[in-house]
Amino acid sequence: LIQYNFSGANGFFGIVSLENDPDDNDYVPDFVGKVGIQQGWGAAWLTVGVDQDNGGLTGLPGDTEFAVKAGLHYNVPGAPGSAFRLVGHYNSDPNSYQQQIGGSGWLASEWSVYAGYIHQFNPQVAAWIGAAYYDDVYVSPFLDGAPGWSTASSRDGFHVETGLTWEPVKNFEVRAEAVYTKVDNFDGTVSGFLRFTRSF
Repeated sequence: LIQYNFSGANGFFGIVSLENDPDDNDYVPDFVGKVGIQQGWGAAWLTVGVDQDNGGLTGLPGDTEFAVKAGLHYNVPGAPGSAFRLVGHYNSDPNSYQQQIGGSGWLASEWSVYAGYIHQFNPQVAAWIGAAYYDDVYVSPFLDGAPGWSTASSRDGFHVETGLTWEPVKNFEVRAEAVYTKVDNFDGTVSGFLRFTRSF
């Protein structure tokens, strides 16, 4: 990994990196670039990732593909810790920078959009809810009976998530999350976790 980070005036920032992808079939590195702004109101950013050989997903020589992600994070005035978030993602085809479908074994989709809200009730308790829509879900050959990855299966999907964090004492967090995911023509799945984290 070779990376350059820039932090400018008024919260502007940029990142450029060349990354080694062990799944690629040659020595040419992948490229990632990100630009954005972060201020008191929140943040906005744009990220581009170029996978110069996506064949690692199939074990065969691949093509150069890319992914683009744009996001907006807005802090709610007068409610410290509470915020809205909106994120959009586009994949040219399956690649190393594709957006995974939350809480499931599905790969990704051609494009997706996510919206969520987190509310900080007090310094110890926060809860959030979010949802994402996925268009043209990529389907593996194990599910579709195809010899390789399909690029646009014409299946759409969505997921809904909710969660809660509680910090009863300093540096000890209890986090619970539940996710429901549904893709056209397949049964919906429910996943989640309960995690205890102690920081030192």
